[in-house]
Formats: sequence, C-alpha cells, structure tokens
Amino acid sequence: MSLSRISIVIATLAAGSPAVLAEPAPAAAEAHRQRGIALYQTQRYEEAIAEFTAGYEVEPRPVFLFNIAQARKQVGDCRAVQAFRRFLAAVELLPVDAPARREVEDGIPFARANLERLAAGCATAMSLPTRSRARRWTERPAVIATIAGGALVAGAGAGMLALGDRAARAAHAATTLADADAELADARAWRIGGGAAIGAGVVLAAGAYWLHRRYPSFVDEVTVEVDDAGATARVGGRF
Repeated sequence: MSLSRISIVIATLAAGSPAVLAEPAPAAAEAHRQRGIALYQTQRYEEAIAEFTAGYEVEPRPVFLFNIAQARKQVGDCRAVQAFRRFLAAVELLPVDAPARREVEDGIPFARANLERLAAGCATAMSLPTRSRARRWTERPAVIATIAGGALVAGAGAGMLALGDRAARAAHAATTLADADAELADARAWRIGGGAAIGAGVVLAAGAYWLHRRYPSFVDEVTVEVDDAGATARVGGRF
C-alpha cells in the first residue's frame, strides 16, 4: 500500500465519522487524536505515536491502537506487531455493533494482513535483548525546560543591565543634583538586579545540565528496521 493510501486509511480510521460515533470523544482525547493525525500526515511518526498514546490513555478506544501500530510500521519498528495484536484483541472484546468497533471495522482486515506479513520477519528481531543507554539532554523535557528557563532569566538580566546603563547616562545628563542622584540610584538597582539575574540564569541552566549528567535517565533500546524482505536489528541509534 502506498504512503498516500496509508495516510488516507489512518486519517479515516483515526478521525472516525460523526454519523457512526454514538457520542463525542472527550475533549482531551479528541485533541490528541487530531494532533496525531496531523503529525502522521506530515510523516512526523514518532510525535504522532506520542499523541496517539496520550489519547489512548485518556480514552482507550481501539482506533488509537491501530494508529499507533500503523505509525510504528512506518518507522520500521517491529513493535507494530504488538500494537496490531493489541488492536485486534481489543476489537474482539467489543460487540459487533459497538461504536468503538464500527469506527475501525475497515481496519480489521488491514491489521490482520500486516500481522501476517510482519510477524515472521519480526519474530527474531523482537526476541533480541535490549541494553540501557542514558537519555540525551534533548530527550528530557524537564531538562530542556529548565535550561530554557535559565536562558530566559539570564536574558532578562541582560535587559536589566541595559536599563542600568541608560539610567547612568541619564544621570550624567541631569540638570539638578536631585535628578542625578535619583538616576544613579536607579542605575545601581538595575545593575545589581541584572547581575543577579544573569548569575541565577547561568546557575539554573548549568545546574540542570549537571543534574542531568549526575542523575541520568535510562531507556532500554534496540532499533529494529523492517521491510518486505524481513527485519534486521541493531543495538543503539534512535529510540
């Protein structure tokens, strides 16, 4: 099946039909579903998987499992086999006329065909052991947010120093002693505050990176690539 056809299939199955669904999905699940569809259609599959997974956690409908499986298949991840199996198992537990089943009815034979094609090639790859690796700092949202926060604080400090310089220039241009003293007091306050903010920002960003290195977050990793010819695996690489 071509990429364009697959995109149409997943968009149709993920979107469902207002005439088929008995009741609207919870707002949070719907938001995740819509973002996942958009990401999938722009081939940002890993991000789409995250959105579909989040949607399934909010509302465990089989359509999310199908979408996860299809996105994993697109990135050559043999975990697509597990996801397709979970999808079919979930569908079989539903009554034939259940809205959650009717919205994915067209995907059932598609999932079975994928399982038949992928299961044999992935059997060996999925049995391979994994090994742990530390996450990169770019893979830890808390670290990214803290470093970004530190940069913002330091940037604010730089702005305060600029205001201090402006107040100092105003003091030199003042025509009265009282005005000069007031401007100098402002310049001093801005400069002290700016220096403190820059220092705090640097400490915050550096501290976040130090904590990331000191207390790493580990993931079990094995990269599996699958195509029509079979599957190969290598430890390391993309998680």
